[in-house]
Formats: sequence, C-alpha cells, structure tokens
Amino acid sequence: MSHLEHRLNTLVMIICALQAVLCTLMAIGCKTFLTNTVYDDKFAMSAIDKETKLPVYSDSIYAVINFFTYFLLLNTLLPISLQVCMEFCKFF
Repeated sequence: MSHLEHRLNTLVMIICALQAVLCTLMAIGCKTFLTNTVYDDKFAMSAIDKETKLPVYSDSIYAVINFFTYFLLLNTLLPISLQVCMEFCKFF
C-alpha cells in the first residue's frame, strides 16, 4: 500500500467518524424538537393517523429514522470517486 493510499484510508475513516457524529447530533436534535413540540394528541407507536392514513411512530423511532436519513444525505462526504480513480490509475 502506497503512502497516498494509506493517507486516503485514514481520511476516509475520519470522515466516516465525523459523519456518524453529525448524524447522531442531528438525530438527538430531532428527538429534542419532537419531544418539546406540543401535539394536540399523542399517538402510540404504530398508530394510524385518521387524516393521512399513515402510521405515526414515537419520537424515538422518528429520531432513528432521521439518523439513517441524515446518514444517506451526508454520504456525499465520502470521496468514493477518488478511490475508484486511484485504483483505475494503478491498474494502468
């Protein structure tokens, strides 16, 4: 493994850790916002909203869903095309 590949792998691990920290902070912020928001009536987990006919989950479930949503949105931080380009150049 070359010095450049080793450095790139280290940076990718740092970016993944940063991405996990950011997603966790945003999920905690979502949970805090949902907990402090006043609802007309709270539904139990997997209850059905009468107007939209969609399931309504607890605040914690929404926070977990938002964690993975933010993880997908922040996935563009990873330089995957750079790794592909390095492997392609190394092949030729």
